[in-house]
Amino acid sequence: MVARDRNHPCVVVWSLGNEGGEGRNFAAMAAAMRRLDPCRRPVQYESCGALPYTDIVCPMYPSVAKLESMATAEGQCLTYKANGRRYPPADPAVVGRRPVVMCEYQHSMGNSTGNFHHYWQAIDRHDCLQGGFVWDWCDQGLDMRLMKAPAIAEGEGSSRSEAAPAPADEHARASAWGYGGDFGEVMHDSQFNINGIVWPDRRPHPAAFEIQHVQQPVRLELADWRWTPVEPAAAARGRGHLVGKGQVRVVNRHDFISLAHLEALATVSVRGVERPVQDFGRLSLGPGQAAEVDVAASLALPSLPLALLRARLAGGALHLNVRLELARDQSWAAKGHVVAWDQFVLVAPTVHELGGDVPPAGDPWPPPAARPVEMQRTSSEIRVKTAAGTYAFDGDTGALRAAAAPGGRGLLLAPLVPCFWRAPTDNDSGGVEFMERWAAVLPALISIGVRILPALPPWLIWAIDNVTASLGLPPVSNNISYRTGWQREGWHRLVERPKGPPEVERDMAAGSVAITTASSLADPDAPSTERVRRRTRVEVLPTGEVWLTSVCDLRTLLPSIPRVGLSTRLGAAFAAAEWLGRGPHECYGDRKLSAVVARHAATVPELHTPYIVPSENGLRCDVRWVALRDKDGTGVLVVAAKDMQFSASHFRTSDLEAATHEHDLSPRSEVNLHIDHKHMGVGGDDSWSRVVYPEYLVPHGHYEWSICVKVLAAGEDADEAAQAALLRAPAAIKREVDHS
Repeated sequence: MVARDRNHPCVVVWSLGNEGGEGRNFAAMAAAMRRLDPCRRPVQYESCGALPYTDIVCPMYPSVAKLESMATAEGQCLTYKANGRRYPPADPAVVGRRPVVMCEYQHSMGNSTGNFHHYWQAIDRHDCLQGGFVWDWCDQGLDMRLMKAPAIAEGEGSSRSEAAPAPADEHARASAWGYGGDFGEVMHDSQFNINGIVWPDRRPHPAAFEIQHVQQPVRLELADWRWTPVEPAAAARGRGHLVGKGQVRVVNRHDFISLAHLEALATVSVRGVERPVQDFGRLSLGPGQAAEVDVAASLALPSLPLALLRARLAGGALHLNVRLELARDQSWAAKGHVVAWDQFVLVAPTVHELGGDVPPAGDPWPPPAARPVEMQRTSSEIRVKTAAGTYAFDGDTGALRAAAAPGGRGLLLAPLVPCFWRAPTDNDSGGVEFMERWAAVLPALISIGVRILPALPPWLIWAIDNVTASLGLPPVSNNISYRTGWQREGWHRLVERPKGPPEVERDMAAGSVAITTASSLADPDAPSTERVRRRTRVEVLPTGEVWLTSVCDLRTLLPSIPRVGLSTRLGAAFAAAEWLGRGPHECYGDRKLSAVVARHAATVPELHTPYIVPSENGLRCDVRWVALRDKDGTGVLVVAAKDMQFSASHFRTSDLEAATHEHDLSPRSEVNLHIDHKHMGVGGDDSWSRVVYPEYLVPHGHYEWSICVKVLAAGEDADEAAQAALLRAPAAIKREVDHS
């Protein structure tokens, strides 16, 4: 091979193979390659660890911490175990520090590829860490319909009710991607090769956008930003301008070309609506160069959420957006294609910077003068009528179970109830359990572990982990999937039991009603083990806002549960979504840098991500409000005191969990809405251990958050209604709002 290909300039590195073990034969091959190649191209081999015959240390699926430890010769040469193998040591004094290129990392199986930015932060800190190869490029699925597989002939597995809305992606439904086990084979790896960042037909997964953004060739950083105070007289007339100035640091990460082919421009987003502020033109930065670029923005006072800003309730309302676009058509993309971008939260201007605390004439949302709410209470229901709609609460649990617009049309099909479960992702299911199908051919000791470990009770695993930690050994629990742990503790079937009837208070001065409840949640198979202790307070305002504060104390021996939130179901007609938050594509706490904060709109089917093996999907993060409307514009608005995550789908969690293929799903004539306070990350270091980082977990402890639910009238602007809801919120909730 070397003699044949050594004159091809496209060959830059020789490889000794993949996952073939190590020994003297490999050392001999490396020596022969070096003798035969006069250009002395590097030779690399992963399975020899750091032994001298590899010129590149090329680990497979290291954690970020392990990768960063390889930035020194000593760290590279330590014995370490990864991906089921022990890599041999070497003498750092002999081999020195070598380049580190991960031959495989970020196993992108299903809803995955979390933590990606952490890898590249480490790579940017150390010059010998030079990147890696995400595994894999595409989902290795076969279109079973094109193969005319009899098991899923046209029309089977994708039938849906005539009343149901259109599916999320007609092409995905028509394709019916197959994987291991779908073709009659006995020994297979199931969906293990459905691990790409694009579908088999090369449509990008949401993870592809994250990789694109993190690896973009220009780095942007906000170096400074300051507001110039508005003249009080101009502010009082409502005619002044808020002027901001700052600097953006631009770093050209290219090694060989300048940025002359790009045009830079900046905008400022005010509650998700972009306003152009500056066009930089061309930036003549050479390879590896950096510079600070001045940025200025002038915003008319009427364009700002002044009432929120003066009340210090407008955290995250202002963003600076910087984009670098192609200045002319290229062979690979058209003019205007965005090559690099970033978004920066701008500190909210102070009252002084806004021109004082006297609101200008015509300032919106004065104190409401609505009539007090009307309340009726029976043994089964508490019904409250407001100016904007009527709400009904369960007489036992206090849960909001009905919301109706004036005129009587109902919006909810199910109560708003606590939710702590999600349809497990491939990474959630990653552990020794995946090896069960191979148990018969595994070495005896490993086979026993595969069968026994998942069956151990959580308290025993927790005790074993304490012992192994005292001995300096890794935790046993890391080999057991999150899914198994969650199911053993019953998080998928918790039942809520009230601790007494709801307490109802009327505030005659404010014209509002407050409903307070206490409850506990437990697995019905272990009712004495309380998993969640919950307290809720609902305040119904005469203007139609329903503010709900939830307090949950979680009890678990696991490092994390799936989520802490609420769920409900709406009628199928409420399928037009709009939100202020990250988007437009799906994002999670550990995979959200590529999702821009803006006002987004999508249909509910478009919010669904059609992973080949269905699982939790479609989340949007850092959301200030979300609205779901019907074709006439009537709908429901949910506002966060701080921020929240949401997903909306025509599939229930149980549908996603039960299906093994996307084409098995049948959309329901309903919208399943999840509103999350916290949601566990998806992980991505690998798919066979617990790989969600601590900052993205939802551990045991105390959680408290507030949201507002309101009926939206046709034509009512969702953002204006959300601002009004924050201004009218009870004082205790206003103290909870992000003031930054």
